[in-house]
Amino acid sequence: MTAQPEAGLSEEVPHHLFGFLPIEETCDAARYLVLAEEVAAEISGRGKTPIFCGGTGFYIKAYTHGIDPIPSPDPALRAELSSLSLDALQSRLREADPQAFDAIDRNNPRRVLRAIEIVLQTGMPLEKSRSAWNGRPPRRHTGIYLWREREELHARIRNNVEILLAGGAIDEVRSALKTGIGETAGKAIGFREITSFLEGKIDEGECQAKILSATLRYAKRQQTWFKAQKNFVPLLLGETVRVSEAVPQIAANLNP
Repeated sequence: MTAQPEAGLSEEVPHHLFGFLPIEETCDAARYLVLAEEVAAEISGRGKTPIFCGGTGFYIKAYTHGIDPIPSPDPALRAELSSLSLDALQSRLREADPQAFDAIDRNNPRRVLRAIEIVLQTGMPLEKSRSAWNGRPPRRHTGIYLWREREELHARIRNNVEILLAGGAIDEVRSALKTGIGETAGKAIGFREITSFLEGKIDEGECQAKILSATLRYAKRQQTWFKAQKNFVPLLLGETVRVSEAVPQIAANLNP
């Protein structure tokens, strides 16, 4: 798979929960929590400190705060909603829960669909069904929120998108379309855009531009989310503070 840790780095610093899931399988925060707990327990059992690194706020919070009981997807309802367009899903969410419509990422079909499911199955607004989780104090150590100035961040994202496309992502998607792909992997940034390119709907330049735009939007949401978390210490990286110079401060917060 593209964008995985290089072999040398993986040998030097063992990575977990990378490239372990077949592409046709689905994964959600509840499943991730179970897997993460198992891995963390195994690492701690060896006298080591597990370090969680990533940018998916919902999954991170699932581990730091746990997950409130939320109804599992109803197959019939999921099938009905999956047949709707994004516009139709947005309209349905706006009607069912206007507050959730204003709060979530409305351009993410999976998020919109899941929000509708929760609202319809619980019979209450999305915010109310998650209120206990949102107000629960963290049960894990604090963490570090690494951030960069906007110009530098955007330049790095542009470079990463170029590396992604040059590193085999197009061939990877082409292969996945032939063998089959699950709902989770199919929602990854880049998959839909590359699929459109392979189907001849857009050219390679448009494909790259759309991936860049989607990634920039996602990065903005990440920044907004992490800034709002009280158990993450912000640390600016860039020309004045490099990663190597920040290691002591990171280590201090990992071992309070």
